[in-house]
Amino acid sequence: MAQSDDRSQSERTLSDRLPASPSEHRTDSEPLPFLPGQETSEVTARQILKSGDPEVRRALIAELISYAPWEEIWSYISRDELRDVLPKLDLPPSIAEAWRRYLL
Repeated sequence: MAQSDDRSQSERTLSDRLPASPSEHRTDSEPLPFLPGQETSEVTARQILKSGDPEVRRALIAELISYAPWEEIWSYISRDELRDVLPKLDLPPSIAEAWRRYLL
């Protein structure tokens, strides 16, 4: 017998109730909440990551991998891109080493 989709709200799993991505309820122009002290919007961040000044791009990636939720990191940068730029990022040694181990 097929399971019914008529579950009550309390019976649904947490993943049933969460948005598809953490940024689903954020507008493109709102500052990204995980970039402390910055007023960088999603649109601006994506522009910087795509074709911005290399130094600014590296600084943004360092902030992203230090403060963004896990799911959001991968919506902005691929594992291969991070592997390529990681040696050039200004990160505390413990964070840089943790990322190196993860990206092996």
